[in-house]
Amino acid sequence: MVERRLLASPYRSPGQAQARSSGPSKIIDRHGIYSPLRTPSPNQPRVSSISTDFHRPTTPVRPPLYRSDPNFLPDTPERTPPRPQSRGYGAFLTPNTSPTKNPQTPIRTPSPLLFSSPATPAPTPGPISLRRERRTTVRVAHVVECTCEKFKHKIVTREPQISGLHPGQPLLQWAKKPIQKHVSISWTKLPINEVSGTAISYTWGDFDRENMIVGHWHDDPSRAIAMNLGTEWDISDFLDRLVELTKAKGSIWIDQLCVPQREDYVREILPKIPDIYRTMDVAVLMPGARCQCLEKTIEKAKGDTKESEDLVETWLNDKCHNKAGLSSYTNRMWARQEFRYAQNLRLVWNSNKPAVCFQYDDLISGKADISAISGYATALFMKKLHEGFDLGDKNGYWLIRDATDNFARDLRKECDGLKENRKELPVFFRMLLGLPLERVKDVDENPKFALTHSLRTFCRNMRGLAYGTHMSTNPKDLVLSVWVDLPGYKLPSELNFYSASELLDDAARKMESIHHVTLSTHAPAGLFKESPGGCWRPEVFLAKKQVKEVRDLYSTLSEADSPIYMRDGKVPLQIFENNAIGRRAFVYRDLFKESSLTKVGETMSKVVKNFDEITQTRLGCLWHEYQDRLARILAPKKDQKIRNKAKGESKKNKEDNIVDFMADYHFFDNLCSQNLAEEAQMPWETLEEVDHYKVIYKMTCYLLGLDHEFCKRRGLELVIAPEEPAIIGLSNRITTPSWLSRFDQDTLTISTSPNRLRPKEMSMCMIEVRKSGESSSSGTPEYQVTGSWVSCKEVGEKDIGAIAIPRDIHSVQKQVMRNDGWLV
Repeated sequence: MVERRLLASPYRSPGQAQARSSGPSKIIDRHGIYSPLRTPSPNQPRVSSISTDFHRPTTPVRPPLYRSDPNFLPDTPERTPPRPQSRGYGAFLTPNTSPTKNPQTPIRTPSPLLFSSPATPAPTPGPISLRRERRTTVRVAHVVECTCEKFKHKIVTREPQISGLHPGQPLLQWAKKPIQKHVSISWTKLPINEVSGTAISYTWGDFDRENMIVGHWHDDPSRAIAMNLGTEWDISDFLDRLVELTKAKGSIWIDQLCVPQREDYVREILPKIPDIYRTMDVAVLMPGARCQCLEKTIEKAKGDTKESEDLVETWLNDKCHNKAGLSSYTNRMWARQEFRYAQNLRLVWNSNKPAVCFQYDDLISGKADISAISGYATALFMKKLHEGFDLGDKNGYWLIRDATDNFARDLRKECDGLKENRKELPVFFRMLLGLPLERVKDVDENPKFALTHSLRTFCRNMRGLAYGTHMSTNPKDLVLSVWVDLPGYKLPSELNFYSASELLDDAARKMESIHHVTLSTHAPAGLFKESPGGCWRPEVFLAKKQVKEVRDLYSTLSEADSPIYMRDGKVPLQIFENNAIGRRAFVYRDLFKESSLTKVGETMSKVVKNFDEITQTRLGCLWHEYQDRLARILAPKKDQKIRNKAKGESKKNKEDNIVDFMADYHFFDNLCSQNLAEEAQMPWETLEEVDHYKVIYKMTCYLLGLDHEFCKRRGLELVIAPEEPAIIGLSNRITTPSWLSRFDQDTLTISTSPNRLRPKEMSMCMIEVRKSGESSSSGTPEYQVTGSWVSCKEVGEKDIGAIAIPRDIHSVQKQVMRNDGWLV
């Protein structure tokens, strides 16, 4: 990579620009403050002028910062040879020729044997030596405490301040407090496999982020460095932790200090992030401090004979709100991926001073002040106050308790993939204590099938995304943070012109073209009569969907560990018997056309009880959406106006019809209660009459990861197999009358799970297909998608007729596998 001098900056003041032109050559940015978010390194060789014989690229590949620079060459080209006498190279720079419309891209020749060997990704285009250097080198920072007097900028931190009292509500505001501390920072560029430093995984902050000055360049105290951090971070403690982590390993990698947030630098570093966190030791930096009650619990547990799981669960039910801290770490997408990439990690608290046990009643009664809560909880508390929420009585208690409990349990789930020693403390306690932890390695790992292991690891890291609530500032990061780990994946050249759904669709197509695999999904393209039918095409149903959380993008994926084979858009099938769930299914409208709510409820009770664990989790997410909608309807008008104003909602939004919604709510709530004790269920005959088709249709679409309005527009019909094991799904092919489907011998139900006897905790993705009447060149029949079934615990003996062949370790070792048909 060629680093360059900052030649033209929109942030430079006129006075500074004049000083630069009159004096010696010196880099001066806005107000003398250097922020690595905007400016590159100052020690950059100037690029020699380019001959007029060389033509510029026709696409806008240059960042706006450099548009007025005639000597600029982009650092991140896609398919170009290097220009002679220069290390920089652009997209198409060839003497006396016009830009090539269709640049040649190395294309891998498919193996003649479909299942004989693992696929190999295509070679990276461009100069091999420079590309290898760009992939394997990383810039690390050295942060040391500095006491020089030449640094003139003030370092401040923010802390809560009580400005007055209101009945039940302390009025708070953030006050800036100067601190006599700053750091100096230098950088070194090293190969990733030679770096012995620490990679820091953290979140920038959720509340009132600002560019906070933290120090200066090591060789130039006049150049200040700022980091963009939220109010939950105490700057003084934050700098202490950076200095300590640097001393421990010699260097650190942290995005805000090591990666200028410019398009060319970001494009360069994104593919390296999985390698950075897998190679280096990882420090998970959390705001706040460890609570004193943790040590007390561990002391009591030393002589206790309780199981470790019971011990952790008992401690999680404790009333202390500081027991596991609080942060948005478990709810941010990049943080999730960094944690899963890490092979060796430990948790580092921002403050070394232990937190005191805190209960919300102590704040209301005056026994404790706001400083007793963790920094994140304080910021959350203050945000709700400013939004107008009444946090008196128990409202504030439930707000803080729910936030801390959810964070603790989410963090505990992330510990499942870490190595546990039964002779020591539970891995969750060891993590909170800051002890080193190691990730469990794949027992089947074999260098001969490294690519297959990489694909399986990639798919395994996608578990939970279908119902996850992780967010990111830019919706595109919900795609990039996941797919940069796919072997051979390349970012699109015009990344800024892609939406999140288009970026995801592009990534899925690249996976198919490079590795000849596709992901197991409840909504293949054929369900919407698109082609190729067996492949995942998220752009089809995500084009107009608003993306807020990760589940908005990945909701249609199953939880399979292995992707499935595909070739030329076709998915190979291995057929066992001529079985199909559709032969015992009916159209929902026909079956319950004139039925009472009691009959509907009894049949749907069998369906809900047969949902598997993953589907039950999704059902719980939908139940929470009903609860949120109910809370909005029942909220006082004054608070409702405040919420609408805070969210920027239009006054023209129509209020829900309370009567109709309550009828829908009680029916759906009773459905969700079928797996609970009988005392929690209501008799179906006691419920009000309701449009049950509308409720069940919306529920089925949600469980398959689809929008019910989109499914209606595409003409998908609700179908149900009422006999036990009862199953429900959607179909794009309706037989009239629906009982005629029992005699259709051309239908099959295929499973895209790794095998028919899959583990119970793994979602079983079942697709209904029908023979198309055409055959491939080899004479094998071709099938088209006609429906999709909601994942369930049990299926009948004559329900599954075929499987889509997965790409796992066992399949790539076999020379021959039976291929009985194709899903097209």
